[in-house]
Amino acid sequence: MVTFNSGSTFCENDEAAKEQAEQLVDGHDVELWHLNRRIEVKSKE
Repeated sequence: MVTFNSGSTFCENDEAAKEQAEQLVDGHDVELWHLNRRIEVKSKE
């Protein structure tokens, strides 16, 4: 599941979630979590 300001989305695996999160990096950093495990941080840079 990817959670963002306007909601959440479910993904089949970490790689699919990373691809989805990449679409959200639009001038903002994005933290990707699965429950209490941080998967990745996408930087706006």
